[in-house]
Amino acid sequence: QTNSTDPLKETLVELFDNLRIGIFRNNGDFDGSIIYANQEMINMFGFDSLNSLQSDHFKNIFYNSEDQWEFYKMIQKRGECQQIIIPLRKKDGSHFLGSITAKVKYDTDKKIQWIDGIIEDLSDFIKAKNELLQINTSLEEKVNARTKELENLAESRKRLSLVGQMVAGIVHDIKNPMASIKSL
Repeated sequence: QTNSTDPLKETLVELFDNLRIGIFRNNGDFDGSIIYANQEMINMFGFDSLNSLQSDHFKNIFYNSEDQWEFYKMIQKRGECQQIIIPLRKKDGSHFLGSITAKVKYDTDKKIQWIDGIIEDLSDFIKAKNELLQINTSLEEKVNARTKELENLAESRKRLSLVGQMVAGIVHDIKNPMASIKSL
């Protein structure tokens, strides 16, 4: 994404493009023109190039305009935000849950010069979490069923033990009078 012959700049661009999180810089305006985005961000939002992403406005990545407004107010007030989880919109209009972390760069007059940030697509995390919840539910059901089986088995053994004790008592009671009769 750079025509520079500066090796450090080329290395940094390559590094940013290889990361699995979206990295961006926008101009800090409410509508927010995108100055830079790495390849992951371009892909995340369904664009085919940095130029096509730059032709759109940063505000359009927010699924709800209220979320975009809250993001901008927080950035203005605090100068940064940490892992704000909100629905984001792709170019085709579909949406996904994302996490935004951003920080403002101010000029000497304390005006926003630009906003740098990262965006993480939480879709895989949410999918994995849901799969783990399903597995957990299934395991709990199996544990509960096995516990019930073991409780029933313990109850059966207890009954058999009582029957055995009762039979032993009856046999004893029968043997005692018989022993007295035999001794005569």
